[in-house]
Amino acid sequence: MPATAAKQRNKQNVSVTVERDLLEQARKEGINLSQTLTNALQGELRNLEAERWKRENAAAIADLNEFIAERGHFSDEHRKF
Repeated sequence: MPATAAKQRNKQNVSVTVERDLLEQARKEGINLSQTLTNALQGELRNLEAERWKRENAAAIADLNEFIAERGHFSDEHRKF
């Protein structure tokens, strides 16, 4: 089975509401609405995952920052700058 057919099986039709003027401009510019929405959702999900990771690891990051503030970096004696 070609790769494009496999990709099609993983897609789902959805209904979205968009401002009419915005939609008309996008169509005039030849913007692929499906790909644009996919890219936007992927970016938003990456941002949410990054924020979740920061929250979940905030205590460990604070501990590491405190350790470095007290003792310095492990490589401080080898750095030339």
